Amino acid sequence: MIKNNVQNKVDRSSCTGCGLCVSVCHQKAIKLVEHDDGFLYPNISINCDNCGVCLNSCPIDHLLHSPLDSDSLSAYSYRLSDRDELRKSASGGAATAMMLYELSRKGIIYTCSYDSDFKSSRIIKINEKSQLQTVKGSKYCESMPPNYVLIKNELKLGAEILFIGLPCQIAALKKYTGETDNLITVGLICTGKGSRILLRKNTEFLVKKFNSRILSFNERFKKKNWLVPWMNVTFENGKKCSRILGNTPYGMLCHKLIRRSCFDCKYKISNAPEDILIGDAWGAEVYSKKAFDSMGCSLIIGINEKGKKYVSNIKGIMEEISLDEALKCNHAIDSNTIKDKFYNVDIQMLHTNSLEEIVIKNIGVRGMLLNNIRNTLKYILPVPIVKTILRKKHSF
Repeated sequence: MIKNNVQNKVDRSSCTGCGLCVSVCHQKAIKLVEHDDGFLYPNISINCDNCGVCLNSCPIDHLLHSPLDSDSLSAYSYRLSDRDELRKSASGGAATAMMLYELSRKGIIYTCSYDSDFKSSRIIKINEKSQLQTVKGSKYCESMPPNYVLIKNELKLGAEILFIGLPCQIAALKKYTGETDNLITVGLICTGKGSRILLRKNTEFLVKKFNSRILSFNERFKKKNWLVPWMNVTFENGKKCSRILGNTPYGMLCHKLIRRSCFDCKYKISNAPEDILIGDAWGAEVYSKKAFDSMGCSLIIGINEKGKKYVSNIKGIMEEISLDEALKCNHAIDSNTIKDKFYNVDIQMLHTNSLEEIVIKNIGVRGMLLNNIRNTLKYILPVPIVKTILRKKHSF
């Protein structure tokens, strides 16, 4: 959020980095700049005439609607029927199914993709099936925002657009475009946006260690199943790196060193700006008999009638479930991430220390070892045993 009539001052505790202020500024006086914490904030130049357009456009203080009534929401567990495609997806393939459906209708898709050097990510436009592989998988770092002006112009020309992104990005998009029938928005269940420095340092470490440029980077590779994600990297020189994500310093930090505003997210399900909300169907082994699969299962929540109608058209294996059950197993839907007590120290160390040094400072060598043992056991145990453990964890 930009503070009223104060040049170059931004409230970092509430700004989401949506970038809408950049798009609406008639003076072109605002740019997004990465600050020392690795997140993007508006930087206001001396050309600013304090017209107030950016303040009025900022979505953070504006409720999009009355608080949602949980009885009006519909929840489903979902997975692709094609197991090869299911394996390539981060969870159950809900986003893939929606993108395939949209392309079949000659629509346009906006969603997140890594940049070619895998040091950053951004919202890109795709309109061909061949482009889908470039946008699959989770990205645990803050991305460059979408081109709001382009999207609004395309909507005015009658294009149907499927936008898949974070709830804060969707709030900004709808603040700019208004509600329109030819825009379908899909929000991702989010625990917070990781610092851009994390991804950059992880990539630079891997490139140096393997002495080669990265060709592909997957943070949610399914080596055996969906229950334990792996970080899978392939290099130009033919080498590969594959490790349990939670056993890497990057994996240990990307859900902790998140944007300050994410600790007090304004766009949880009670103020959901999207038409559809999707994510991992954690706990599905308890509440889903039809759609659960150890290779992946998605949770889909239809927020409004437009969203529910859209969901009814996608292909795959889907089962309606209790929203209460889904909420109990996935706290990120309605609860914020709690700030770690070492957060401020760790953020300061990002510029001077390796990611491994930050983790050791945080939890110590013994803590790293115990973490690695825990994740490794979860991976090597037979799936039926892991499912039994999960059932007890998610029983209610």
